[in-house]
Amino acid sequence: MPIPDLNYNFDKILLDKQDKEIEEGKKRVAGKYYPSETPACLRQTFYKFFNPKRAPAPTLRVFEAGNMTHEWIKKMLELLVQEKQLHGEIASLESERPFTIVVDHEEDISIEGRFDNFLMLSNDRERYLIEVKSQKSLYYSNEYKKEHAIQTMPYIYVKRPCKGIFAYVDRATYETRF
Repeated sequence: MPIPDLNYNFDKILLDKQDKEIEEGKKRVAGKYYPSETPACLRQTFYKFFNPKRAPAPTLRVFEAGNMTHEWIKKMLELLVQEKQLHGEIASLESERPFTIVVDHEEDISIEGRFDNFLMLSNDRERYLIEVKSQKSLYYSNEYKKEHAIQTMPYIYVKRPCKGIFAYVDRATYETRF
């Protein structure tokens, strides 16, 4: 018996998941925004609300690889915490914690999302918000990208005072640049 075309099945899973997310997105309410939308222009945000586009399966595979990269960084940080391999005593590690920032009560405007990782050392002065970004290559990653810094500002606002750190990860080799 020949092996079925698993690529077709994998893509179908991702496309079905995307369709569900688009349906959920159609229930979005104006006034509730995500940090990843803050660097985008208003036109792009408008279209995400009122005319969301389906991404092709190859793009969804790249997004899924990014999700796996986030999970890997989280796992590695958890192992560092368990083995106390970071300088100083580690007090806590939070991952994927949701938050809401109310911008205007009267107009019901808020920023909602979840940050990637937050690491706090026991001296309570060293607090790090670690934002993970997966990339095709680290060749051009010599400094952080402006849009990533803008996206991170709401996270830092919620967890202040803290330092923001970007972890750029090569999707092929998992080489990481901080």
